[in-house]
Amino acid sequence: MIFQIPDAFVGIGYYEGISLILWIVATVLMISSTIIFMIKAIKIQEKSAKSMFIAYGLFYIFFGLTRILYIEAVYILGMFDFFTNLGYITQILALIFIIYVLETQIVKSTKFFFLIITIVAFVIALISLVGVTSIRRYFALTLLFILVPISASVIMILYLYVIIKSIGGIRKKAIGLFIGSLMMFASQVMDSEVFISATFPFVPLEITPIIMIIGVIIFTLSQVKF
Repeated sequence: MIFQIPDAFVGIGYYEGISLILWIVATVLMISSTIIFMIKAIKIQEKSAKSMFIAYGLFYIFFGLTRILYIEAVYILGMFDFFTNLGYITQILALIFIIYVLETQIVKSTKFFFLIITIVAFVIALISLVGVTSIRRYFALTLLFILVPISASVIMILYLYVIIKSIGGIRKKAIGLFIGSLMMFASQVMDSEVFISATFPFVPLEITPIIMIIGVIIFTLSQVKF
């Protein structure tokens, strides 16, 4: 089990200085978006739209919590592995709410198939957190690294499907949601140990939170503006 910060993150300014400030800004924007969506959910009467705004609000609160946990993983000594695992759990919870909206209100033909896959990933994440033995934990994390990208990719594909099939305001919303989600998920990948090890210092650490910030803004405005 990795309790200390991975070597790839040591001495490069990971979650320090401007990079840390930008991640805090991104997290504050997610929390602000949660408030915006919940207010809209309270004001609106139509049930499907109300549930959609609630789902998006819950998505942001858990996605923002994921980032808080990652920051804590860096600054609380000896707890990197524990807090990053908690971050995996909250990240998957965030994905569950998005897929729930897509499969209950927009692309019903999938019959909750992808929602079930994501829930399975959530259960596996819980197992990896408990980790009765190192072998069980390694197996759980391996499955997790396979299923989470699948769930994120499904969201992208379903939004593309909506873009192709819809017109007018619905298409504009779908385009904004697709671009915003793509940028947020890309930022998550860019913040990984594998990506940083391969690209730093060619890709500055500040670029990743900036992409996240832009993605959050586009995602939120696509729902508020159109």
